[in-house]
Formats: sequence, structure tokens, C-alpha cells
Amino acid sequence: MNNPLSWFDVTKTSILLLLYVLVTYLGVAFRDVIIETDTAMLLLLLNIVSGVLLRKRMAYVITAISIVAFHFFVLPEHNSFRFQNYQHIITFSVMAFSGVFAVRLTQSQQQKIEENQILRAELNSNYDLASVLAALNESHAIAEALIVHLEQHFKMRAQVWLFSPQLHCLATHQKLSEVTYRPLIERFSRRQ
Repeated sequence: MNNPLSWFDVTKTSILLLLYVLVTYLGVAFRDVIIETDTAMLLLLLNIVSGVLLRKRMAYVITAISIVAFHFFVLPEHNSFRFQNYQHIITFSVMAFSGVFAVRLTQSQQQKIEENQILRAELNSNYDLASVLAALNESHAIAEALIVHLEQHFKMRAQVWLFSPQLHCLATHQKLSEVTYRPLIERFSRRQ
């Protein structure tokens, strides 16, 4: 699903980028007061928020940029990509791993939430149909209710045919013709 970015998406991304810049700036400006692991934790928190609020690809890109910016600007080897202290390799590695893991985890949870909402909608739709069908006792009324349900919930036009004792169209959508589909149904019934 490659939907174009909406104004809301651009706004969220812009706000998060500003927060990343602010945290990186604070990490650089106050490096005598704030230790780099505190800045790393703030960036990790922003990575989690990005994973929740942004699209998957954008969240990964911003996380990668934050990791590179942390390494380049915040670590004591300022304005370089060298590691002079082995502790910083661990800090950088943990930040990189946890940033990617946080985005992956939050994106996975978002996907599960969306799947659950779809399943809940389907369950409600099926429950509505079952409630309607349970109140009916004539086959013609049941077939009509099914056709209405299919159109309302799935935008489908349908027909219900009985094969026994003889081939008969029990109910049809108002825009479908029984005559048009009878030959197809007869061929199908002969194969059975």
C-alpha cells in the first residue's frame, strides 16, 4: 500500500525531525553536563515514537539518521566516525540495534492492531447477519437478507439458487437478471 503522504504525515515527520535535531543539539551543547548515554536514551525514545507514528520506511530512515548523527556529533570523538573508546562502540551498537528493534516492534504492533480492527469489523458484520437470519424462518426471506447483507458489507451483487427439487432462483439482486445467469447455473448443476 503505497499511499501518497498526507499533510498530516508530513507534519508528524517534520515535528519528529525537529525533536531529533533538538535532542542532538542538546547532546552537543551540553556534552559537559549530559553524558552521551542520556542523549542515546532520548534518541531511542524518539525512535519508538517514530515507529508508532510514522510509516515503516520513514521510521527506519529517521532512526538511521539519528544513529549516524549521534555517532558523528554526540560521541566524544566529535565530528568524526572514529571510535577512540571501546565503550562508545558498545553504546553505538546498542543504540543501533535497539533503534531498529524498537521501530520493528512498534510497526509490528501497529500492523496487528490494524488486522484486529479488520477482524472485529468482519465479526460484527457476521454477527449482524446471524442476528437477522436467526429472526427469519422462510427461505425466501433468508435469501433476500443474505443478498442485502452482501451488498451492504461487501459491495457484492448476488443470487441465491435452489437446485432441488428443480432449478429455481430463490432471490436475486435487483440489478442482476435471473435469465442472464440461468444457463451458467444449469451448466454448473449438471456437473454436480
